[in-house]
Amino acid sequence: MITIKPITIAAISDRFAASRGGGTIPNSSWRGDARYLLPVTEPVPLRELLCTFNGYTPDAKVSLLPLRLQNAEPPGWSIHALAPTTVRNLWAVSGERTRLKIENAHQHAASSCLHELERSFHDLKTDLPTTETRGVLIAAVQQNPEVQSVPHLETEAYMPNLHLSLKGAAQRCPLSDHQLDAKANGLTGVYRQMLCDWLSETMGLDFVHEQGREPVIVGVPESLVFAETTADKRPRTLSTLLRSTESMKFEDWQGQAARQGWGKADAEALVSRAAQRVSVLATVGRSESPKHESTATATNSKESLEKEAEKHSQKHTMSMSM
Repeated sequence: MITIKPITIAAISDRFAASRGGGTIPNSSWRGDARYLLPVTEPVPLRELLCTFNGYTPDAKVSLLPLRLQNAEPPGWSIHALAPTTVRNLWAVSGERTRLKIENAHQHAASSCLHELERSFHDLKTDLPTTETRGVLIAAVQQNPEVQSVPHLETEAYMPNLHLSLKGAAQRCPLSDHQLDAKANGLTGVYRQMLCDWLSETMGLDFVHEQGREPVIVGVPESLVFAETTADKRPRTLSTLLRSTESMKFEDWQGQAARQGWGKADAEALVSRAAQRVSVLATVGRSESPKHESTATATNSKESLEKEAEKHSQKHTMSMSM
């Protein structure tokens, strides 16, 4: 699911309070064509993000907007891409290898949505005298499981209300609630389709698609409930010190799921069966390919021989007439 909401500068500062004082936002990167026009660094420093929301270059040296537009609302938007429930459940309960595959699929789909969002601004009609293609700047942040109380496979992004032309001129572009909802609904469809296609092709997972509902992985319960994990409250013994907070959180979520009747063993069994289907289909495809190729080769050879015979026949006819 994709949501797009206006956000204030104060809300961003509070969201990343740990990065104040010159710190960077963990697991963050810049997206959008405007990053090629502005002096940005990665991971995204909170200071640079706030500067762009204030209408300045990331280094705070140049105001990008005329004075009349500097205080226009909103200063920008927050964008969230949240994986469907059963995808999150499978991710939370599975082992590390499966989690990485699901994370890759989610990140691929979320990145594609951010790209599509920027493209949608290219055709945005305003009362501006210029019709040049405009680029946007987006700070994308992958959520860290270590700081999650319940499992959320989610990408958040922050887009300042800046639209830069190739010449560097910037404007703001206020959007109505209706326009925001339309963009979010369209991108939700793109995200879900790309995520499901990726997981189906690479892992063999089957999905049920129903009108008006999020897609559901066949065999993964939607009803799993996760309470706030206690992994970060455990006594720090030698054994826990040797493990990361992230691994302990997943162990906690796996334990909660197992007590509800569907644990890590069930998740890995489902993934294994799906992988076997992918392997069988790949084997069948490889075994059929030579047959198709030989048939095509034989057909081409036959056509070539027929053309050659026809050519000789024509020559023979001409010589006879002479």
